[in-house]
Amino acid sequence: MGEPALGDDYWDWPESFSESEIEHELWMRGDLEFLLWEQQLPIWEKLQNLPEGIVEFVILCARQFGKSYLGVIYALSEAIKTRYGWILIVGPDVKQTSDIVGPRMRKICRSAPPGLVVPMKASNRYHVYHDLDRSASDYTEIVIAGFNENSSSQRGKTVHRILIEEIVDVPEDDFLTAIRSDLGPAMLHSDNGKIVYLTTPPKYPSHPFVTETLVQAKLDDALAVFTIEDNIALSAQQKANAIKLAGGINSFDYKREYLCEIGRDPRIICLPDYDAARNVRIFGLPLVAFMCVTIDWGGVRDKTVAILHCYDYLTNKHLLWDERVFEPNTSTDIILKSVKEMEGHHTIWHRWVDAPGQLIVDLNTPIHQHTSELCYPCSLPIKDDWQAALNNLNVAFALEKTWIHPRCKFLQVSAESGILNKNKTDFDRNDALGHMDGVAAMMYAERMVDRESPFGSGREAMDYLQNNAIPPRSQDTREAIDQSDVIIPKAFGRHRRAM
Repeated sequence: MGEPALGDDYWDWPESFSESEIEHELWMRGDLEFLLWEQQLPIWEKLQNLPEGIVEFVILCARQFGKSYLGVIYALSEAIKTRYGWILIVGPDVKQTSDIVGPRMRKICRSAPPGLVVPMKASNRYHVYHDLDRSASDYTEIVIAGFNENSSSQRGKTVHRILIEEIVDVPEDDFLTAIRSDLGPAMLHSDNGKIVYLTTPPKYPSHPFVTETLVQAKLDDALAVFTIEDNIALSAQQKANAIKLAGGINSFDYKREYLCEIGRDPRIICLPDYDAARNVRIFGLPLVAFMCVTIDWGGVRDKTVAILHCYDYLTNKHLLWDERVFEPNTSTDIILKSVKEMEGHHTIWHRWVDAPGQLIVDLNTPIHQHTSELCYPCSLPIKDDWQAALNNLNVAFALEKTWIHPRCKFLQVSAESGILNKNKTDFDRNDALGHMDGVAAMMYAERMVDRESPFGSGREAMDYLQNNAIPPRSQDTREAIDQSDVIIPKAFGRHRRAM
């Protein structure tokens, strides 16, 4: 058809254009927003602004939004905008997905220009002819696929978009095989290719979509959630009916299907008593504290996680102040440089590093032959009882004795989603969280943090505060104190000071 005859600004189009002419032009451009229902527009906005550099984007969407209808429109829009490409719509199996997509595709395409979207003899394929010419070779194909297909079904294709229609009924093994061996590799040669999940959460928190995909999406800021409360098309009575039919507002089905909540299975998660609402807080550093660094060194197989933390003696809180996270096989030089930058101006009283013995020796070796300055002076943490250390960390979160600063994103996701192996004898492993290295680092930090009084005797503490012997505070601390929800330790009596 060549370049569109009209400009990009729809308001400048001639008033003489009829509604059918406008629809024809919008279809040819792939600008299909006019086909959406009002409650779907915020989701569409997310789909049109997917972040660069992120392959997987997750949209958790409650029932009654018209997810399948929206998904078909999105697939059509991407197909029209992309010549000579592949768009996959993937569901639990081909037949079920075809039964869902087929009727919606026929309904939506009633207003499409004849010859633009052509169903093939195979019920799971559609061709998009951008110039309405069926002899053209630069058409884009929309393929309906299923997780139950063998792992070679999509090989050899360069896919522009993969829309995961629903993963609720997808078996765990089928999901992993498809993503790792089939769908994922099909994206490698695509220019800004994306896998988009438009789904409700699965029923089981042990599903790899929850333990791996969703965790990585949180880390990448590639997650959007739309609950029943976001659905402006439903009346209060319709929402009340949904609650009743799902078994009540506190039922598992209502929370999963309408609030997009994922139950944390206490049988498999590492820290069942962790609660972000209680344990993630904005705080300033105490006036005086023994700052520590604890590192779980991953080596060639696992992630390396470093934590800058301290104990606030006056409030009895263990404060996880900052973090650094490194992928497996990161060089020692890179890790040490970043960790030292994290330490900054702070005086570090203790450094605890869980690493092989030879690495500990190397870290405690002088930098140069003729100097006493060590490379990175540190010690091994106590590791005599793994289960006791994990229990101790869990109890600390339950009693709100340990806080995580909001900047420590990896620690938060690790505490929320870290899981045990099937025998509960060790941590599990996955791509997003490694060998639950964030949990391991927090375990060592909780056990090894120095809880001694930084003031000496009680009388010295009183003299210290009354004489206003307050050291300079970091810019980070001043900025944190300026924010809300900060608990500030008070001095005594008339000597209380404002921070």
